Amino acid sequence: MAVDIPQQIVHQNPIFIGETVGQAYVVERMLAAGKFSTVFVARAIHDTKQELVALKVIPIEKGYPTLDKDIAILKIIGGRNHFAKIIGNGTHRQHKFIAMHLLGPTLNDIKHLPQIQKMAIYSVAKIGIQGLDALSTLHKAGFIHGKISAQGDFRENIPEQLFREPKD
Repeated sequence: MAVDIPQQIVHQNPIFIGETVGQAYVVERMLAAGKFSTVFVARAIHDTKQELVALKVIPIEKGYPTLDKDIAILKIIGGRNHFAKIIGNGTHRQHKFIAMHLLGPTLNDIKHLPQIQKMAIYSVAKIGIQGLDALSTLHKAGFIHGKISAQGDFRENIPEQLFREPKD
């Protein structure tokens, strides 16, 4: 499902639709964009099945070690429930990239389905349980996640009483 990506993010990104990244993946569409990285849906060109993959790209000059951390963590827990398995990684021009199995629709994709007006409490609870299960997997592998929040525009469909802002 296509996601509306703000045009300023699209214009700032030097990776283009149709471009071959790392001589192995052809970019088909943008999946998500953040401050430090962009995730694309790409097709593995050397794979006989030509399966779709998630391709996370980050500019090298930014100096953010997040992609190296992602790679290190996914080498340990990748392929477990809720975590993508690494297919490959490398550099492309002035970017580092990691190719992973494409897991399924994002919360943003689900939110924008035409039949979704409001999320049922059961669905909200299921999303929360899956998130906690993923955190448990991280913790059991010896990792902690330092930034977990209920922010983002997906929150607007979730009953307010489920989110209480922490009191300082």
